[in-house]
Amino acid sequence: MGTEFRSPNYIKIAEAFGGRGTTVGTEAEYAGALKEALTSKVLTLIVARVDPSHYAAQFDAIREL
Repeated sequence: MGTEFRSPNYIKIAEAFGGRGTTVGTEAEYAGALKEALTSKVLTLIVARVDPSHYAAQFDAIREL
């Protein structure tokens, strides 16, 4: 038997390792968070909230590669 994790708080996990975390939901938010992360001197975790309704189209695009 395994352990089931339900929506872990990734931000708190990053903080537990001395880092920082941020959550993004748009491409613009991601771009800003990535820019900050690349200039940061600490571990930075970006939690990207993705709309799951687009998964099927993304998998179809990958299959075509």
